[in-house]
Amino acid sequence: DLVGKSAVYRGPTGALFNNNLLRLRFREDLRPDYLGAVMLSREVQRQLDARKSGTTSVFAIYAKDLRTVTVPLPPPDLQDRFAGRTSAVREEQELQLESLQCVDLLFASLQQRAFRGEL
Repeated sequence: DLVGKSAVYRGPTGALFNNNLLRLRFREDLRPDYLGAVMLSREVQRQLDARKSGTTSVFAIYAKDLRTVTVPLPPPDLQDRFAGRTSAVREEQELQLESLQCVDLLFASLQQRAFRGEL
């Protein structure tokens, strides 16, 4: 199930990766955030599934097979707009997660006070 999954790494440079991961380098006209989303699309996942090979328990996609996957390539300005919108969604998700963590802490505090009879 993990074969063909992808992510855009935003961490520091010089990171070490497991040898079961395939690192992609991008052309100038291809934005990482756009390609990351396209790689998770149904169509590209279908293409990747068709290119998986391996044994009954270990599957992989090799670089030579990955080169044959077709990806729509809109102009860089549209890719940049897409990246801006996905970045805004990601920031909103982080804010919502922080808010949920605060609510959980407040609820735990109320529970403790209620069990101690302080309410």
